[in-house]
Amino acid sequence: MSVSHTTNDQGASKYTETFWPPIRSALMSREVTFSDLELQCPICYTNMPIFSYPASDEKNDYGHGPIVYPCGHMFGRSCFVNNVTYNTNTGLDVSCPVCRGKFNYTKCKHPHYGFKMPRDMKGVEDFPTIVPQGGVVFELCHQCLIEATLKTAGEKLRADPGFPEDLRHCATVSITVNGQTYYSQDTKGELVDLEAPEGFKSYVAGLKAGLAFYEDSEILWMPGKRLQDMEIKCHNCPGLQSEEHE
Repeated sequence: MSVSHTTNDQGASKYTETFWPPIRSALMSREVTFSDLELQCPICYTNMPIFSYPASDEKNDYGHGPIVYPCGHMFGRSCFVNNVTYNTNTGLDVSCPVCRGKFNYTKCKHPHYGFKMPRDMKGVEDFPTIVPQGGVVFELCHQCLIEATLKTAGEKLRADPGFPEDLRHCATVSITVNGQTYYSQDTKGELVDLEAPEGFKSYVAGLKAGLAFYEDSEILWMPGKRLQDMEIKCHNCPGLQSEEHE
C-alpha cells in the first residue's frame, strides 16, 4: 500500500493517513515514525494531537487525540464522543461516521468508544486486529463488566461454605480498578475489611486469569486495559444488616 504523504507549512513531509492498518504497517516497517504523523480528524478537519493528550482510556477524557474505532477508521476523541452522545440522545444508531459500521458491545449493546491510538511501538504491536480483519468486540462495556463481576462475586462470597453464616446478610464486595472503587450493593456506615475464604480467593484468581487471557488477545476489543489488575475485597457492612431488620 502506498504511503499517504503531504507537506506542511514548514516544508516537512508528513504522513496523513487516517485508517489504522496502513498506519500500523508503516510504523512497524519503520517507513514512518510517530513524529511523521499529521492526522486530520475526518469529522472536524482539524489535526489530532499525537503526544499532547492524557494517557487515560476513559470515555470522559474529552481530548482531541486520535482514537481508532473497531473498523479501523480514526477520529479526534472529543468529536467522536460528541457524535456518540448526539446519536444516543436522539435515538439514532451509533456507527462509524465514515463506513457506518456498527460496533456496540455484543451483549449489553452500549456503544464502543474506540481505543486511543498507541504512542509507542509496544502499543502498536499489541493493538487488536480491526473487526473487518477478524477482530471481535467484547460482550460488555466497562461499567456493565464491573457490575456483572460485582454481582457474581457477591453471590460467590455469600454462598461460600467457608464464609461465616452470621455475616452473609451484611457482607459486600468491592472492586477497585484504575483508582475507582465500586461496591456490590449500596453501603451504609463504616466498612470493616474481612479475610476472604479460600474458595472465594480461588474464584478471584480464576477471574483475573480469565481477564488476563482476554486482555492479551490479539483480536478482542475489550472495554479497558489492565482489568486483570483489579483489587477485589470483602467487607462487613453492619448498616446492611440494620437496614434488613428495620
